[in-house]
Amino acid sequence: SWFQRFRMLCFDIASSKKFNNMILFLVCCTFVLLILEHSPSSALGRLWPSTQQYFRFSAVLQVGQVALAFCFCVEMVVKVIGVGPKKYVRKWLNLLDAVVVITSLVDFSSSFQRFRCLQQADGSDIFACNDKNIAGKVFRTLRLIRLVKLRRMFPNLTKQVVAAAKCFKSFLAMCSIILITLFCFAVLGMDLLGGKLYRHDFQRADIGLNSLVFLRWPTHDLASSIPGIPAYVVGLDERKASSSFLLQPLYGAAWKE
Repeated sequence: SWFQRFRMLCFDIASSKKFNNMILFLVCCTFVLLILEHSPSSALGRLWPSTQQYFRFSAVLQVGQVALAFCFCVEMVVKVIGVGPKKYVRKWLNLLDAVVVITSLVDFSSSFQRFRCLQQADGSDIFACNDKNIAGKVFRTLRLIRLVKLRRMFPNLTKQVVAAAKCFKSFLAMCSIILITLFCFAVLGMDLLGGKLYRHDFQRADIGLNSLVFLRWPTHDLASSIPGIPAYVVGLDERKASSSFLLQPLYGAAWKE
Protein backbone atom coordinates (compact mmCIF):
# COMPACT_ATOMS: atom_id res chain seq x y z
CA SER A 1 0.00 0.00 0.00
CA TRP A 2 0.98 3.63 -0.30
CA PHE A 3 1.32 3.94 3.49
CA GLN A 4 3.82 1.07 3.63
CA ARG A 5 5.86 2.66 0.86
CA PHE A 6 5.71 6.01 2.66
CA ARG A 7 6.74 4.35 5.91
CA MET A 8 9.70 2.65 4.23
CA LEU A 9 10.72 6.00 2.78
CA CYS A 10 10.60 7.59 6.24
CA PHE A 11 12.60 4.69 7.66
CA ASP A 12 15.29 5.11 5.01
CA ILE A 13 15.44 8.85 5.70
CA ALA A 14 15.61 8.38 9.49
CA SER A 15 18.37 5.77 9.12
CA SER A 16 20.48 7.72 6.66
CA LYS A 17 23.73 9.24 7.84
CA LYS A 18 23.14 12.48 5.95
CA PHE A 19 19.85 13.01 7.77
CA ASN A 20 21.48 12.50 11.17
CA ASN A 21 24.35 14.82 10.28
CA MET A 22 21.87 17.46 9.19
CA ILE A 23 20.05 17.14 12.54
CA LEU A 24 23.34 17.55 14.40
CA PHE A 25 24.04 20.67 12.36
CA LEU A 26 20.61 22.06 13.28
CA VAL A 27 21.33 21.31 16.95
CA CYS A 28 24.52 23.36 16.70
CA CYS A 29 22.53 26.17 15.06
CA THR A 30 20.09 26.07 17.97
CA PHE A 31 22.87 26.65 20.47
CA VAL A 32 24.32 29.45 18.35
CA LEU A 33 20.94 31.22 18.41
CA LEU A 34 20.64 30.70 22.17
CA ILE A 35 24.12 32.17 22.67
CA LEU A 36 23.30 35.20 20.51
CA GLU A 37 20.22 36.06 22.59
CA HIS A 38 20.99 38.84 25.05
CA SER A 39 19.22 41.56 26.99
CA PRO A 40 19.31 45.18 25.77
CA SER A 41 20.56 46.24 29.20
CA SER A 42 23.54 43.86 29.08
CA ALA A 43 27.06 44.86 28.08
CA LEU A 44 26.55 43.37 24.62
CA GLY A 45 23.14 44.98 24.25
CA ARG A 46 24.53 48.46 24.93
CA LEU A 47 26.83 48.11 21.91
CA TRP A 48 23.92 48.44 19.47
CA PRO A 49 23.75 51.89 17.79
CA SER A 50 19.97 52.04 18.21
CA THR A 51 17.23 50.08 19.91
CA GLN A 52 15.45 49.42 16.62
CA GLN A 53 18.48 47.55 15.26
CA TYR A 54 18.49 45.42 18.38
CA PHE A 55 14.79 44.67 17.90
CA ARG A 56 15.39 43.65 14.27
CA PHE A 57 18.20 41.35 15.30
CA SER A 58 16.02 39.77 18.01
CA ALA A 59 13.22 39.31 15.47
CA VAL A 60 15.61 37.40 13.18
CA LEU A 61 16.57 35.19 16.13
CA GLN A 62 12.90 34.48 16.81
CA VAL A 63 12.36 33.46 13.19
CA GLY A 64 15.38 31.17 13.38
CA GLN A 65 14.14 29.52 16.57
CA VAL A 66 10.69 28.90 15.08
CA ALA A 67 12.21 27.49 11.89
CA LEU A 68 14.45 25.14 13.86
CA ALA A 69 11.53 24.03 16.02
CA PHE A 70 9.61 23.19 12.83
CA CYS A 71 12.60 21.18 11.51
CA PHE A 72 12.85 19.18 14.74
CA CYS A 73 9.11 18.56 14.62
CA VAL A 74 9.49 17.14 11.10
CA GLU A 75 12.36 14.98 12.35
CA MET A 76 10.21 13.52 15.13
CA VAL A 77 7.33 12.80 12.73
CA VAL A 78 9.66 11.08 10.25
CA LYS A 79 11.16 8.89 12.98
CA VAL A 80 7.78 8.00 14.51
CA ILE A 81 6.39 6.97 11.13
CA GLY A 82 9.59 5.24 10.00
CA VAL A 83 10.44 3.15 13.07
CA GLY A 84 6.99 3.05 14.65
CA PRO A 85 5.73 4.63 17.89
CA LYS A 86 6.64 1.67 20.13
CA LYS A 87 10.20 1.43 18.89
CA TYR A 88 10.55 5.20 18.99
CA VAL A 89 9.72 5.52 22.70
CA ARG A 90 12.13 2.73 23.69
CA LYS A 91 15.11 5.09 23.45
CA TRP A 92 15.35 7.68 26.21
CA LEU A 93 17.00 10.10 23.79
CA ASN A 94 13.90 10.09 21.60
CA LEU A 95 11.73 10.78 24.65
CA LEU A 96 13.82 13.82 25.56
CA ASP A 97 13.62 15.03 21.98
CA ALA A 98 9.84 14.59 22.00
CA VAL A 99 9.56 16.65 25.20
CA VAL A 100 11.58 19.48 23.65
CA VAL A 101 9.54 19.39 20.43
CA ILE A 102 6.22 19.45 22.29
CA THR A 103 7.31 22.35 24.50
CA SER A 104 8.50 24.23 21.40
CA LEU A 105 5.08 23.79 19.83
CA VAL A 106 3.39 24.99 23.02
CA ASP A 107 5.67 28.03 23.07
CA PHE A 108 4.96 28.82 19.40
CA SER A 109 2.21 31.34 20.17
CA SER A 110 4.34 33.36 22.60
CA SER A 111 7.25 33.32 20.14
CA PHE A 112 4.97 34.62 17.38
CA GLN A 113 3.63 37.39 19.66
CA ARG A 114 7.15 38.45 20.58
CA PHE A 115 8.11 38.47 16.89
CA ARG A 116 5.22 40.81 16.06
CA CYS A 117 6.10 43.01 19.03
CA LEU A 118 9.72 43.28 17.86
CA GLN A 119 8.58 44.24 14.37
CA GLN A 120 6.13 46.91 15.56
CA ALA A 121 8.26 48.39 18.36
CA ASP A 122 9.40 51.97 17.80
CA GLY A 123 12.42 51.68 20.10
CA SER A 124 11.20 54.07 22.79
CA ASP A 125 10.99 51.32 25.41
CA ILE A 126 13.80 48.75 25.33
CA PHE A 127 11.86 46.39 27.60
CA ALA A 128 8.60 46.59 25.66
CA CYS A 129 8.99 43.13 24.11
CA ASN A 130 10.46 41.30 27.08
CA ASP A 131 8.81 37.95 27.63
CA LYS A 132 6.97 38.11 30.95
CA ASN A 133 5.67 34.57 30.64
CA ILE A 134 7.66 32.35 32.99
CA ALA A 135 6.43 29.19 31.27
CA GLY A 136 7.82 30.42 27.96
CA LYS A 137 11.23 30.99 29.51
CA VAL A 138 11.19 27.51 31.00
CA PHE A 139 10.22 25.99 27.65
CA ARG A 140 13.07 27.79 25.88
CA THR A 141 15.48 26.59 28.56
CA LEU A 142 14.47 23.01 27.80
CA ARG A 143 16.05 23.40 24.37
CA LEU A 144 19.38 22.83 26.06
CA ILE A 145 18.38 19.18 26.35
CA ARG A 146 19.22 18.86 22.66
CA LEU A 147 22.85 19.03 23.74
CA VAL A 148 22.53 15.31 24.48
CA LYS A 149 22.21 14.67 20.75
CA LEU A 150 25.77 15.83 20.22
CA ARG A 151 27.02 12.76 22.05
CA ARG A 152 26.74 10.90 18.74
CA MET A 153 29.63 12.97 17.45
CA PHE A 154 31.83 11.88 20.37
CA PRO A 155 31.45 8.11 20.95
CA ASN A 156 34.45 8.01 23.30
CA LEU A 157 32.88 10.71 25.44
CA THR A 158 29.75 8.59 25.70
CA LYS A 159 31.80 5.70 27.08
CA GLN A 160 33.39 7.99 29.65
CA VAL A 161 29.99 9.32 30.73
CA VAL A 162 28.68 5.77 31.16
CA ALA A 163 31.75 4.81 33.21
CA ALA A 164 31.37 7.93 35.36
CA ALA A 165 27.70 7.12 35.94
CA LYS A 166 28.63 3.64 37.16
CA CYS A 167 31.17 5.11 39.60
CA PHE A 168 28.63 7.64 40.84
CA LYS A 169 26.83 5.03 42.95
CA SER A 170 30.05 4.15 44.77
CA PHE A 171 30.76 7.85 45.24
CA LEU A 172 27.33 8.40 46.80
CA ALA A 173 27.87 5.43 49.12
CA MET A 174 31.24 6.84 50.24
CA CYS A 175 29.72 10.28 50.84
CA SER A 176 26.92 8.70 52.85
CA ILE A 177 29.43 6.88 55.07
CA ILE A 178 31.39 10.11 55.60
CA LEU A 179 28.23 12.04 56.52
CA ILE A 180 27.12 9.33 58.96
CA THR A 181 30.59 9.33 60.57
CA LEU A 182 30.59 13.12 60.92
CA PHE A 183 27.10 13.02 62.40
CA CYS A 184 28.10 10.38 64.96
CA PHE A 185 31.16 12.35 66.06
CA ALA A 186 29.10 15.54 66.20
CA VAL A 187 26.57 13.86 68.49
CA LEU A 188 29.42 12.45 70.59
CA GLY A 189 31.02 15.89 70.85
CA MET A 190 27.74 17.47 71.91
CA ASP A 191 27.29 14.78 74.54
CA LEU A 192 30.80 15.06 75.98
CA LEU A 193 31.48 18.76 75.59
CA GLY A 194 28.01 20.20 75.82
CA GLY A 195 28.32 22.14 72.58
CA LYS A 196 30.31 24.94 74.24
CA LEU A 197 33.70 24.71 72.64
CA TYR A 198 33.51 28.33 71.58
CA ARG A 199 34.87 31.05 73.87
CA HIS A 200 32.70 33.98 74.85
CA ASP A 201 32.58 36.65 77.52
CA PHE A 202 30.24 36.05 80.44
CA GLN A 203 29.21 37.85 83.58
CA ARG A 204 29.54 36.62 87.14
CA ALA A 205 25.76 36.52 87.46
CA ASP A 206 25.48 34.04 84.56
CA ILE A 207 27.18 31.26 86.55
CA GLY A 208 25.23 29.24 89.06
CA LEU A 209 25.25 25.81 90.61
CA ASN A 210 25.49 22.95 88.11
CA SER A 211 26.54 25.33 85.33
CA LEU A 212 28.69 23.70 82.68
CA VAL A 213 32.01 25.50 82.27
CA PHE A 214 35.45 24.66 80.91
CA LEU A 215 38.30 24.09 83.32
CA ARG A 216 41.64 25.33 82.05
CA TRP A 217 45.06 25.76 83.71
CA PRO A 218 47.00 28.76 82.38
CA THR A 219 50.29 27.57 80.89
CA HIS A 220 52.64 28.68 78.18
CA ASP A 221 52.87 25.42 76.28
CA LEU A 222 50.70 23.74 73.67
CA ALA A 223 48.08 22.83 76.25
CA SER A 224 47.23 26.52 76.66
CA SER A 225 45.56 26.50 73.24
CA ILE A 226 43.18 23.71 74.26
CA PRO A 227 39.79 25.03 75.48
CA GLY A 228 39.97 22.80 78.55
CA ILE A 229 37.86 20.05 79.97
CA PRO A 230 34.17 20.40 80.81
CA ALA A 231 33.31 20.76 84.49
CA TYR A 232 30.28 21.51 86.64
CA VAL A 233 30.07 24.26 89.25
CA VAL A 234 29.38 22.50 92.54
CA GLY A 235 30.24 25.31 94.93
CA LEU A 236 30.27 29.10 94.83
CA ASP A 237 29.74 32.16 96.95
CA GLU A 238 25.99 32.69 97.14
CA ARG A 239 26.53 36.39 97.84
CA LYS A 240 28.34 36.59 94.46
CA ALA A 241 30.99 38.75 96.08
CA SER A 242 33.82 36.46 95.02
CA SER A 243 34.96 34.99 91.71
CA SER A 244 36.05 31.69 93.29
CA PHE A 245 34.21 28.52 92.24
CA LEU A 246 34.37 24.90 93.25
CA LEU A 247 34.40 22.80 90.06
CA GLN A 248 34.03 19.10 89.40
CA PRO A 249 35.32 17.87 86.02
CA LEU A 250 32.86 15.96 83.89
CA TYR A 251 35.19 12.94 83.85
CA GLY A 252 37.63 12.15 86.61
CA ALA A 253 37.47 12.67 90.36
CA ALA A 254 39.71 15.74 90.58
CA TRP A 255 38.50 18.93 92.20
CA LYS A 256 39.63 22.42 91.38
CA GLU A 257 38.92 25.68 93.16
